[in-house]
Amino acid sequence: MRHPLTAVLLTLLAAGTLAAQPATPPPAEATLDPSTVQIPQPDLSAMEPVVRGRIEGVQQGIEELLARPEPSRRDVGQALGFLGQVLQALELPQAALDAYTQARELTPDDPRWSYLLALCHQSLGELEPAVAEYRRFLAAAPQPLPAAHLRLGEALLQLGRVDEAETSFRKAGELGPKDAGAAALYGLGRVAAERGETEKALDLLGRVLDMQPDATVVHYQLGQAYRRLGRDQLARYHLALQGDREVAFADPIAAVLGSIAKSVALEVAAGLAVADDFDETNFLGFVTSQLGEAAAAAVEPLRGLAGQRKAAGATAQELGRLDAALGALQVRAGDDAAAIESFERALAGDPTLVDTRLLLGNALARAGRFADALGRYDEVLSRRPGSVQALVQRGSVRANLGQLEEARQDLEAAVAADAESAEANLRLGGVLLNLERPEEARQALARAVELSTEPRLTAEANTAIAGIARGGGDFEAAAEAYAHALDADPRYAPALTGFAGLLGQAGHYREAATLYRRQVEEDPSDRVSRMGEITALVLAGADAAARERMEAALARDPDDLSFRDVLARHLAAAGDPSVRDGKRAVELATALYADVPTPESMETVAMAYAQAGDFDQAVAWQQRILDEYGDQIDEGNLARLKAGLERYRNHLPPPGRPAR
Repeated sequence: MRHPLTAVLLTLLAAGTLAAQPATPPPAEATLDPSTVQIPQPDLSAMEPVVRGRIEGVQQGIEELLARPEPSRRDVGQALGFLGQVLQALELPQAALDAYTQARELTPDDPRWSYLLALCHQSLGELEPAVAEYRRFLAAAPQPLPAAHLRLGEALLQLGRVDEAETSFRKAGELGPKDAGAAALYGLGRVAAERGETEKALDLLGRVLDMQPDATVVHYQLGQAYRRLGRDQLARYHLALQGDREVAFADPIAAVLGSIAKSVALEVAAGLAVADDFDETNFLGFVTSQLGEAAAAAVEPLRGLAGQRKAAGATAQELGRLDAALGALQVRAGDDAAAIESFERALAGDPTLVDTRLLLGNALARAGRFADALGRYDEVLSRRPGSVQALVQRGSVRANLGQLEEARQDLEAAVAADAESAEANLRLGGVLLNLERPEEARQALARAVELSTEPRLTAEANTAIAGIARGGGDFEAAAEAYAHALDADPRYAPALTGFAGLLGQAGHYREAATLYRRQVEEDPSDRVSRMGEITALVLAGADAAARERMEAALARDPDDLSFRDVLARHLAAAGDPSVRDGKRAVELATALYADVPTPESMETVAMAYAQAGDFDQAVAWQQRILDEYGDQIDEGNLARLKAGLERYRNHLPPPGRPAR
């Protein structure tokens, strides 16, 4: 019986879908001797049956092509290339090399095979063959591909061929859009570091972080550069923030491999849902591990798969299990409302599901439906008595409801049942902290850090420890804990803003601004972090950068009176003369006063007029504040306002913080 994928492969070949735009004329010989083709036969015994079936289906398709009276070189070559892509996507690079090599021999006009051969060689650490294949691809490709120059540069840099690497990175930057430009700068920054050009490396690597703040690998390079310059504090700061998130760039050829891997994972999920030995925990674990990284993109394909199964007569139980998987992906994609609906459908289709009830409770809790969540956790505990996860989550919900003693009891029961549970120790530490038992809380949190293997949990525990240290006035311990938190999860908002605030208190304003900026990139609606970044930049004397961020904040929310006020004051009193703009400051300040006629907005108007050179208006507005509100102002501010009035009478602009 023909495997379903055999038909798919033959259809693709017939439609020309797998063919590339010819770069050279096709070979004169259109047919081939079948005995010259060796279909790769890797060991598939350890693979899931569905995965094994996917590979065997493509192999069978090639066998059918070879069985034709006059097999086409092009069809067989394209089919072998497709087999190589499947093998590479499923992490069988050695077998993929064999497939690509034959594909290129049969279809030498398709440069993709050289590129994919290079990727395989590079993944195996075979850098010289990778370099040769990238160069071969670039010589034959009908259109420039920045990703090829980036990957070639990476291989050359690893080989120590710095000058050649620099040429490749520069070419990628010339060709590429913004993301390729960031990756090219990252390459050039490392080239500069290799040559000992440390200041140049710092400039280039800093620009990479401006373009891609999430690229945490850059912090390691920056830390090493600062260490070479003897700037140990900045070195420690960047090394604490290092992570494994690479500088991103588009690669359409490599992206096909990810699509293949995702489609196989969906097939495996469908197979697991109907397996006689169905295991809910393993099933949901597979779905989230294989599809969770691109959960938002996987939701629709999984929904489509469920629709196909329903049309084919699938049971309510199978559809319920697929709905559970869909809900798990929706949770990963941040759509709890949709996940709740999916989980509820799942339980209607298969009431035996227990992990799904727990996930539903978690989604309900995140949505603030604590009473409903408690009910779901109770259901889990009635079906799975002593469940540590359910005890932890129920304890957390009870803490949110202010039921601290009941929460403590649940969490202590969870720790007693599993002393190695990092999350149980973390949640217990939080409850003990709320019960004003800080030393016990710190011990539980430290235990959570010691046990944790999950980045977000580690970050949360370290952030709580930092808060305890900060409350006790221990700056060094707090900074160390925040750094550990961001090392675990560079995107964890409480650690970003907490560390930024701590650095600001210590006078490290530029570093504080960088952390606030990262949080704003994560959540553009976070106006508190926007204002924190602006304040830090002003205190650092980075007046031009501060103005740029103020303008961006006001453009995003033109009705925000705080941003209007801070920009008007900055334009009136910035230390950098090139940043001041009295005329615009007056426009902003007078509009602000029209909306909020307060002493503060009146002072902003006076400052603006003084910067614009209209000292009569500046004096008049400053005097009004003293006349109308003088008896309500404390002595310190009263003295400041009088000093400002004297400056304006002497035709002096508002005092500004010196630029640095």
